[in-house]
Amino acid sequence: MADIDELNPEEVDERSQRILQDLRRMYPTATELARPLARVQQRLFYVGDAPLQSGPGSMNPVSGPTAISRGRMWRRRFGTLASGLVAALLVGALIFVLNQAHQSRTGGSGNPSGQVGPFSSLRMIDATTGWALAGKAVLQTSDGGMHWKDVTPPGYSLTPDSVMDALTPSQAWVAIPQSNSAATRIFRTSDGGQSWQSTTIPNGQSGTRVAQITFVNAQDGWILANRGGAITAEVASIYRTTDGGKTWVNVANALAASTDGPAPGHLPYGGAKSGIRFLNASTGWITGTVLVPGFTWLFVTHDGGSTWNQQKLPLPQGVPSGQLW
Repeated sequence: MADIDELNPEEVDERSQRILQDLRRMYPTATELARPLARVQQRLFYVGDAPLQSGPGSMNPVSGPTAISRGRMWRRRFGTLASGLVAALLVGALIFVLNQAHQSRTGGSGNPSGQVGPFSSLRMIDATTGWALAGKAVLQTSDGGMHWKDVTPPGYSLTPDSVMDALTPSQAWVAIPQSNSAATRIFRTSDGGQSWQSTTIPNGQSGTRVAQITFVNAQDGWILANRGGAITAEVASIYRTTDGGKTWVNVANALAASTDGPAPGHLPYGGAKSGIRFLNASTGWITGTVLVPGFTWLFVTHDGGSTWNQQKLPLPQGVPSGQLW
């Protein structure tokens, strides 16, 4: 549910009316309070002014002036007690209504996983703020995952192959494949999902999907798109942006070839490409899996993704091949 600051004036007015209705239901009006309070006052007045019994048969014979004094004392005590009870009831009602209003704004309480469904992606920025993909929605939390707010780009729904990355509570990117076109739409936000801008990258041949999107700062980001080929090989493309995702350029490809290996500086066709991650705007790695004994599928770039070279990585003892993700 949207925060109060994100609502238009009509929605704010509607929410205010609902809260006022809750307050009216919880709080008695002055007219409703007048009659019972008058009865309480009348009874207290009667107790205070009624003479206490005295005489030969009385357990506590009391003189007239003393009875009046004690009656006034009891009236003051009962009056104070009644006022305290009324105040406590009003404060309790106010706390209850405000708590209900807060829960309606934040999405309610309880187990968030039961509300938003299983996560397909989670990116926590710090201990309280994070982003997630769940079902068909883009979600954001600001209280450590107790509550989640739907910030999905308007008019779009996630698909099973959607991926995301986020750097701050306000900056995030989401890649959503378009089922009715040969393109993937890349969304970006710089205001925490209140608004989204988008562009597209071509998917190429049918079956290509965005495997991962990653950013190292607000400007430099990369996309790994791959398409299944043989059991132990696949076509892949690397896209790069230097303007925060406004435009994307294809900087490298892994294409099917008749030779045993790729040209120097190129990604091999062999191996399933599983992930991409960068240290800075220049240096990054692509991981993969391959069923070759003693071989680790790990390639490194030092020029932002244009050229790639295999990086040797000794395998732990007893591991026959490198399955890197």
